Amino acid sequence: MILLKTPDSILFDDEIIFKIKPYGEYLGVVMNDIGCIGPDWKGEKRDNEKRVLILGGSTSYSVDLPRITAENVNNKGSYSIVSCGKPRYTSYINRVNLEHNLMAYKPDIVVLYMGINDAIYNNFTWVDDKPEVGFFNWKSYTSWLSYDVLKYYLIDKGIRGNPEFATGALRSEEIFDQNVRAIIKTADQFGVEVILSDFAIAYPTTDKRLENKMLRMEPQMKHFWGNISSTRYAVERHNAIIKKLAEEYGLSLVSVFDKVPKNSEYFVDICHMTTKGKYVLANEIAKAIIIGAPVSKPLNPPLTKYP
Repeated sequence: MILLKTPDSILFDDEIIFKIKPYGEYLGVVMNDIGCIGPDWKGEKRDNEKRVLILGGSTSYSVDLPRITAENVNNKGSYSIVSCGKPRYTSYINRVNLEHNLMAYKPDIVVLYMGINDAIYNNFTWVDDKPEVGFFNWKSYTSWLSYDVLKYYLIDKGIRGNPEFATGALRSEEIFDQNVRAIIKTADQFGVEVILSDFAIAYPTTDKRLENKMLRMEPQMKHFWGNISSTRYAVERHNAIIKKLAEEYGLSLVSVFDKVPKNSEYFVDICHMTTKGKYVLANEIAKAIIIGAPVSKPLNPPLTKYP
């Protein structure tokens, strides 16, 4: 059972926790030739091809997000859209992944959709860069037979974690700000456009079924995001940073925090969306890609309607 727990498609990495092998399958999704979701990117760019790279966490780990975005922009140009977000990736991990790995594939646009996983920096207050997130190589004796697993589950998560931080200044604000700035500056060095997005969550909601589901899930994730009220607090503070940086650097800003309805038609839990929710997010990203300016400007003709 220990040997079966870690899929063969996972590649553990000292810098970014883990990668997924090219063409590997993880959580029911098959990767492309660079271990991300979308069309292959290793070959030379086609004539007039524009590559769009989406970065984030598990909410970006989606076949629907790059697919729907591509459907909405490909009649406006030759766009190839890939999502390299992975479950539990923070802003730091996305920053390092972009700098060390992904710039080699010559993206033209980088889209950032993140803001919830950085709450771990408020919970695990001794973490500065790559957080320990409970993702271990169960095939390695040095993980499951060493102190790593016990340290994380019994000490860090069980004793040292602080899931209630929904007041005052957050440690994560400075960390998130620094990492997003670093991503923007790395992209600028290579002439890559950056699109920022705020982050949408389903809390608070009047949908009692969804609210009860979030409350049932809270014990599983509060060591990472904090309890539900802390999660909301952190996301709102990180969204404020995204808005500030968009204004400071003159970048396109996708705003979905208030556009995705907070009910079970659009969310499956506090942050992961249904296909209908992803249509909202993808449409707003597509607008920013096409216009190259704040998405409040109208599009004519309009993009694909929601299903």
